[in-house]
Amino acid sequence: MLLHFREEILQEARNYDQDIVDARSNENWPRLKVLVPVAPYCEQNGLDILKEEIEAENGDVEVTTRVRWLKPIRQHQPPMASALFSVRDRKQAQQLIAGMRIAGRKCNAATFIAEGTDSQCAKCCEWGHTEFRCSQNRVFCGLCAEDHTTDKHMCPVRECRAARGRICPHIVMRCAA
Repeated sequence: MLLHFREEILQEARNYDQDIVDARSNENWPRLKVLVPVAPYCEQNGLDILKEEIEAENGDVEVTTRVRWLKPIRQHQPPMASALFSVRDRKQAQQLIAGMRIAGRKCNAATFIAEGTDSQCAKCCEWGHTEFRCSQNRVFCGLCAEDHTTDKHMCPVRECRAARGRICPHIVMRCAA
């Protein structure tokens, strides 16, 4: 059905969201972020050029959404900023994370994880942000509330075989927040 009315559906969808670039069967597109210099891409069609460069310089990578800035670029531009985009599948995402080029430069891409009210910080264990935006100076374990991150938690019982950062029968659970 989609193929018969593809162009009409795309046109209607773009009336609501200009970032829609194509219509295909239901897919889960990995979202990536990459740190790029702002100056070459801050003009009107700059992010379209960035998308073309990502696709041209990185093999068979297909960028499936419009590239956008993570944060708005203001009048006083920073020299570097994070750009967000999605690719067709996990294999392409892994390829870019392993190493990508933009405008002849090696760039570092990473998986983008959106923050929301359901995000829990791995540093302070509070809700609503991740460790990248955490303003706390201390770290707290989400299991015992001591001053180490949850992934570093170790059971104090020597004979316990629980893996690092895992709950075990010896732990006294405490709230860190």
